[in-house]
Amino acid sequence: MDFPNNLFGNAACSADGQMIQNPLMKAMENLMIAGQMNTIDSQFNVDLHDHFEDAWEDAGIMDPHQAELEAQWHIQQASNYQAEIEDQMQTAWENKGEQGLEEVWNMGKEEEKGELEKVWEGLTAEEEEKFETLWDMANPEYQEMLVRWGKEWEKKSSEYAFNEENPFLEENSPFEAALEKIKTGLTPEAILLLEAELHRNPENSEAWAMLGKLHAENDEDVRAIAAMKRGIAIDPYNLDLLMSLGISCTNEYEEDEALGYLKAWLENHPEYCGIQLPFSPTKDGIKAAFSNAIDKNPTDPDLFQALGVLRFLDDELIDAEHSFHDALLLRPDDAALWNRLGASIAKQGKWEEALQCYYKALELRPDYVRTWTNIGISYVNSKDYVNAARYYLCALSLNPDANHLYNFLNSTFVCMERMDLILKLEARDPLAFADEFHIITREELPRSSEWVGSFIN
Repeated sequence: MDFPNNLFGNAACSADGQMIQNPLMKAMENLMIAGQMNTIDSQFNVDLHDHFEDAWEDAGIMDPHQAELEAQWHIQQASNYQAEIEDQMQTAWENKGEQGLEEVWNMGKEEEKGELEKVWEGLTAEEEEKFETLWDMANPEYQEMLVRWGKEWEKKSSEYAFNEENPFLEENSPFEAALEKIKTGLTPEAILLLEAELHRNPENSEAWAMLGKLHAENDEDVRAIAAMKRGIAIDPYNLDLLMSLGISCTNEYEEDEALGYLKAWLENHPEYCGIQLPFSPTKDGIKAAFSNAIDKNPTDPDLFQALGVLRFLDDELIDAEHSFHDALLLRPDDAALWNRLGASIAKQGKWEEALQCYYKALELRPDYVRTWTNIGISYVNSKDYVNAARYYLCALSLNPDANHLYNFLNSTFVCMERMDLILKLEARDPLAFADEFHIITREELPRSSEWVGSFIN
């Protein structure tokens, strides 16, 4: 049992925000145990239960490790639930195939579905390496089963899921109304209005593009990509969509797709279509092509932005920082660029410098949920878990659908040794923590830059 503990023991307080208790890594740890530790029988969970019970009784109410024991027990309960779901899905697949999986899926609560979906979301480079290690050690039958499930969930995640309740379906001019909501920072209403437009006019590629951008800013890349792909299917030469898809696929570590979209952007751009491109898109080849385009036109911020994204993807962090900086010289009021500059600096371990970039992004776009999340990650990296939790909660207040942030919060509370806060997560209500954390709501967001200084101090 030492190998998984050694491999995953520090994940909860990892410096990489996307490593925080990634459900796929948990699933693979379970598969590794099932495949390699075949001497462990069904008595294991009972023994582990008894072990935690004994440890709790021995600890006593004043024991300094009490919170840690409680947190570990909470995590074990979650693991038991996951194992139960895996058993149900395996039985469903064997008996009814895809239909059986659909039935199990529909039985779950919405928040449970969200957690299960995250098992199949993209990994960081570090996670991919650990995934490969565990994959090689897993039982071949489990490998095959995981691949089958993965294909089914991939089909589901590729389809855009409209909100079930939408009060704007009868709106006379939903697209125009959405534009007005965006200007005033009312992103949730804008999303619903765009969905109302697309119910009525599903061939509106501009609406799909705008919807995808809003989801990306809301820290929902899976929905963003699904919306943008609908748009690109309608208008495959839409430059705005191609660039946005290239960036969002990078966020989800879908490298091949990101390279393909960025290559297509160059191919279809009237000014850069003559630049030599590699037949098969590779990072080096596409980076070279964008560098050549910059030589041709050094005043286009999109070129520097794309090159920065590619360099970031390749862990050329200092060069990525320079590219985003150059883009901002040309487009200084772009909140997304300030956020990306902050991310490239943060990944170098320069947390304070990164925070200044994030604050600038919030001055420009106070409801930029992804930036609120990135600030939380920066505070985790600097081991300031209280402020990390505060910013995660603010992000959730602005977008309650960003369910992955509850995983981030769970891990942060583990690092704080606050079992009482972990238990409160079950309510799925960020305002339930308002008695302990200053949580800003969308209604409180000011419309000027002065608010940032008062909030962060």
